[in-house]
Amino acid sequence: MVFNSYEFIVIFLPVAFAAVALAHSIGGWNAAFAVLGLASLAFYANWGVEFLGILLVSIISNYVVGSIITRSKENKLQSRSLLAVGVLGNLAALGYFKYTNFFIDIVNQTAGASFSHLSVILPIGISFYTFIQIGYLIDAYNGMVKEKSFVKYFTFASLFPCVTAGPLVLQREIFQQMEDRKDAFLDMTRIAAGLTLFTIGLFKKVVFADSIAQYSDTVFNGVAGGQGLDAMTAWFGALAYTFQLYFDFSGYTDMALGLGAIFGIMLPLNFNSPFKATSISDFWQRWHMTMTRFFTNY
Repeated sequence: MVFNSYEFIVIFLPVAFAAVALAHSIGGWNAAFAVLGLASLAFYANWGVEFLGILLVSIISNYVVGSIITRSKENKLQSRSLLAVGVLGNLAALGYFKYTNFFIDIVNQTAGASFSHLSVILPIGISFYTFIQIGYLIDAYNGMVKEKSFVKYFTFASLFPCVTAGPLVLQREIFQQMEDRKDAFLDMTRIAAGLTLFTIGLFKKVVFADSIAQYSDTVFNGVAGGQGLDAMTAWFGALAYTFQLYFDFSGYTDMALGLGAIFGIMLPLNFNSPFKATSISDFWQRWHMTMTRFFTNY
């Protein structure tokens, strides 16, 4: 279920919004965030129940490790050891699911071996929710985290606007918005701004990215099928693919930020006119900005 699908726009989004609004009217923001977390799990489960199981194991294990680290501030050796176990465990899971067969290919090519690929599923968004939680563990070790309820933590770690492709949020950005909220959930100015941003992103994705994809796919599929290319067609395909990626990610980012605003969470800017960049480093400061920030900080 992607953001531009009828299933998401017509069914999931209205039902999730109504459920969170009802929860807020009954129990305030704490109840709203709890239902938002459940909606996020339902959204992720649509990609596969087995994927949801992996996400839940990741959330529960990281919450337990993070909680123990937070309580072990006075015992540096214990907290440092727990941090190492937590980070290495996350990276091991990421490496297994995402890179096992890649490493098998490397071994086969470099050592002349003939190991077969393993049947390993690739959970969607595993890089994002893994990095988000590694950041949480490091912040916990550095004393930047107060112990949170499990409900708030699983909402933070599974938030559906960003769980599959970012933005890669930091714990303080989300938890600060969960504390002592007194504002109304049905804030029409915020919701209208969110819907506007979502619509702009949807337009970029459907009208620009998907339309351009027809042309880039024709060129790339032709090459894959053995067709030759003249220089003009090659440049056309390369440029079409460039703009397809540009509008696809720009549109997705707008939709994610708009969805966050609709549900009362302000997500960080993640795309800032990267073609205006004056250098490679400036480009990565503008394209997937939160990913660059994560690797810079952590």
